[in-house]
Amino acid sequence: MTSDWNKAGLMLRAVRQSDLPLLEHWLNDHDTRLRMDGLQPLSQWFGYYDSSQGRIFAWIGYAQEQPIGMIIVETEEEAGYIAMMVNPALRNRGFGKRLLKEAMNHPGLSHLQRWEAGIEADNQASIACFRALQFTADKAEPDEDGFISYIYDGSCV
Repeated sequence: MTSDWNKAGLMLRAVRQSDLPLLEHWLNDHDTRLRMDGLQPLSQWFGYYDSSQGRIFAWIGYAQEQPIGMIIVETEEEAGYIAMMVNPALRNRGFGKRLLKEAMNHPGLSHLQRWEAGIEADNQASIACFRALQFTADKAEPDEDGFISYIYDGSCV
């Protein structure tokens, strides 16, 4: 069943400290916690993000007023390194692709020419999401931590 908000435009809003309880709720999901352990503890991650002097962009995506996920882009010169999580209750509905595309087309990131995401080799949903937006694996085999880098060379999708 597809609701109207599922088709609605997506809005990105910068993550605020008041969002931490929502993010913690999402991280209570077993799969999300396993995949996003670098955000733990959230208060420490938020301090790192908040002091990044514009080098890290972190947004919560909304379809109407429904929070659908969070995307983080850490920039280094002309490269953006992506981490993303979708609200566990809304997985497998295309929100990850919409969130990723919206972030990649954000005016504040228009200078980026290379995008990269490290994805666990067994995370088929994320792999499909990034492949749908023309990201390609840099190697056939995962690194020693079980990640494969998916790369997109270009300014936007």
